[in-house]
Amino acid sequence: MRYYLYDLVNKANKPCYVGLTRIPERRTREHKAKHPRLRFRILVVGEKDYIRELEKKLIAVYVKRGYSLKNVSPGGQWCPGDPKSALTRARISAVHLGKKRSAACIARMSVAMRKKWESDAAFREKVTAANRVWTPERRANNSAAQKRRIAEQGHPNLGKRWSNKKRSAEHCESMRKAALARWSRPEHRAKFADTLKRKGLTLRKACWESTAMEGA
Repeated sequence: MRYYLYDLVNKANKPCYVGLTRIPERRTREHKAKHPRLRFRILVVGEKDYIRELEKKLIAVYVKRGYSLKNVSPGGQWCPGDPKSALTRARISAVHLGKKRSAACIARMSVAMRKKWESDAAFREKVTAANRVWTPERRANNSAAQKRRIAEQGHPNLGKRWSNKKRSAEHCESMRKAALARWSRPEHRAKFADTLKRKGLTLRKACWESTAMEGA
């Protein structure tokens, strides 16, 4: 993967910032939004380790020559794509807390996530493993988040969304097989019985036996 080493220069052609990026077009937009008077220059293109070391050396050269850089670090600590530290994630979270994403931002995130899902097998395995573990804390957090969304935005009214749609025969058959597979597990039947008992409901013994035999 190619990385780009760049700098920002002022009208006097003096460097003000040195950085690296994988997507120079996006980085240019970000800098222009904050510093419209500075000019974006791509200096070198290469592999990540090479660009990382070159960034460190270039910052040292600029500092030695007396340029006033806006860099808060000597460079080389982090590259786009590297995992962020807990402190960095906390700072990013604090900056975006309470902000609502635009429709364009949501669309870009959806496309990026779809590409990552299709190309990264480790990411798919990580997400799948996380979804298998449905802890009480996660269930409570999900429920609280859904209640907040309904309170803020109103009920999504899913009935209108599915009122005119019918499940296909293949869909019904796959749902039936999945339900029977779940019912064949003793822990699932025990959990279901506990739920009925907690709600004060009962289930006839014949229903238990016939359903268990059908699942077997």
